[in-house]
Amino acid sequence: MTQRRFIYTAYRLGDQQNAKRLIAITLHPQFDAMQRIDTLRLLAIWTNPHELDRHLLAAITKLQKSNILGEAIEILNAASKSENKKITAAFKAYTLAIGADLQKKFNVSLLGGDALNGKSLFTSHPTAACARCHSIGKNGGNAGPNLEGIASVIDRKTILESLIDPSARIAPGFGNVSIITKQKKTLTGMFLGEKNGVIKLKVGNDIMKIKLDEVSTLNKLPSSMPPMHLLLKEREVRDIVAFIDSLKQNKKTPGAKSH
Repeated sequence: MTQRRFIYTAYRLGDQQNAKRLIAITLHPQFDAMQRIDTLRLLAIWTNPHELDRHLLAAITKLQKSNILGEAIEILNAASKSENKKITAAFKAYTLAIGADLQKKFNVSLLGGDALNGKSLFTSHPTAACARCHSIGKNGGNAGPNLEGIASVIDRKTILESLIDPSARIAPGFGNVSIITKQKKTLTGMFLGEKNGVIKLKVGNDIMKIKLDEVSTLNKLPSSMPPMHLLLKEREVRDIVAFIDSLKQNKKTPGAKSH
């Protein structure tokens, strides 16, 4: 029996004391984010969560200090449904503090997540349609960069930022730039990185090297990718971040079969 089912059964059978003890254990940081997420989902659906308010209040208080928690979305969902005045006040304070800051709002999608569900969303979401433009290895579209091994190049924070604000920054090998040299020559291509004062640029099938001291201007080109916050919910973004973060060099993607 899973930890989630064990807690649920204990609660439904009336063994609330044991259920509370199990919840307190599962919410301990030693358990991974997905286990804590499952527990917090129970808090959101139980009809009488008042006995668990202490745990939820502690969680949202922690969230106010840093909304980068694997179970942040579940904490907020449970808090939004609580009838406890202290929790309601804490939830309102959190919402006001976030305001219209998109990055802060989506920090809840940074940690945790279900990589397998993220893979499903990546390949088959009807509107986000990631796989129509991006390939992983030999599978997918070619309008955008191939994402195979991307998690060996950028971290989760950059992955999240690239989903909600695709034009914010350029990871080497995953964005286009326009360069005007001091000789008034314009070069447009994929930015492959800069090292020791030399920029590497892929123009068509050619790799070009341009010295930084020869560059007059360098401009990032807007991404054609739509911001995912307009198409996906926070939980869906979190799952896709988890999936893309699994795309490291020489590492099988979730659900991959051995041959």
